[in-house]
Amino acid sequence: MGAVLAFVGRCMLASLFVLSGCMKFSSHAEPGGGPVVKYMEPKLDYLQEQVHHHTGFHLPLERDAYPLIALTAGVLEVVGGGLFVFNSSLGALLLVSETTYSNGGHLQPTCMCVSPPGPAANTNIDA
Repeated sequence: MGAVLAFVGRCMLASLFVLSGCMKFSSHAEPGGGPVVKYMEPKLDYLQEQVHHHTGFHLPLERDAYPLIALTAGVLEVVGGGLFVFNSSLGALLLVSETTYSNGGHLQPTCMCVSPPGPAANTNIDA
């Protein structure tokens, strides 16, 4: 029973990555790379700035290559998700590396739906 539940859990987690990778494939054909590239542009720009700031080395990435980078991230997600379903540690490694890579080198959540608390959340109530 435990093995079945573990397999179902791996399938559910891998489906998130596989569907995200398929979305990156479908938006690759759009002019400019579509919304995925627009989302990744600031992160890749920040990554280039940080590498140059800390090492003095300029990354040879042009904005024309950003759709190819998004496509590479999609391939990592689909292949990593497929391998992860079958309990492969290589699949897990690919998913971790893709998550780090897509976050611009940071292991942090990238949820765009959570906004910072507004002024109403910072009120001080004295009883």
